[in-house]
Amino acid sequence: MKSFCVTLVLFLTCGLLADCGSVSNKEMLEVSRKLYMDDAGDRIVNYSINTTQNAQNNFFPLLENYNRETGIYETMNYEKEEKIIRFLNTFINSKVGSRLYNFLQPKGIPGCSNKAEFKRTLKTKWFDLYRRSRKVLDSSGFEHVFVGEINSYTGKTIGFHNWVQYYSQQKAGNIKYLTHLEQCLENLHSLEFEWHNALKPCSGFAMGVSPAYDLAVFTLCHIAKPGKRCKVSYRNTDGNFKTAFVQTYTWRYTPHIASAYFLC
Repeated sequence: MKSFCVTLVLFLTCGLLADCGSVSNKEMLEVSRKLYMDDAGDRIVNYSINTTQNAQNNFFPLLENYNRETGIYETMNYEKEEKIIRFLNTFINSKVGSRLYNFLQPKGIPGCSNKAEFKRTLKTKWFDLYRRSRKVLDSSGFEHVFVGEINSYTGKTIGFHNWVQYYSQQKAGNIKYLTHLEQCLENLHSLEFEWHNALKPCSGFAMGVSPAYDLAVFTLCHIAKPGKRCKVSYRNTDGNFKTAFVQTYTWRYTPHIASAYFLC
């Protein structure tokens, strides 16, 4: 029985999450540098644009899909599912999405053998619901990282690691900025703030990049280095690339992303 349990854990952590060490740190730095360069055309936030051709513009409707309180069942319907599929389709066909797929696919990593399978892998990792609080399906990796949640027990904000969501919520009057905690690189910052009066003591953001870039880098790290500090290349404002760190977590023994963020 013990041998079976060990085998099961290895299958879940290696077979579903990664290819157990098949991506070197050097490769991680190189592909993340290319992802950053590929993202250059998608970095301007423009709320007036409404097109199905840009992953960033298909990102905003997803922010409306979720209830921010944990412990409340997240309902999914056809309209919400369509928003997810539309975003994933544009992400996979974007420069950063194509770069990520073309890097992972030749390595034989499970879930990346073709684009249809890769899209299913992304949906499972980021959008499938799981039980973060109590006994209801109340959370997902995407909601936690890109939207943010309010813990129903502590009353504090959890997750919330995307600067575009921070910007949009600040613009809507839902954010109260408290203090700037740290600056790792010129565009990597750690902030303390309140969201709907719920304190977020510390959250790291990569400022100025698109949601597609965050999704690509976080997915890369979760697949290649799950549960570890992951080295990536990040461009400083002086034009030179520096080493930054991303941390990802898995929701228990599942393929779902529990959290992902830049360390600062």
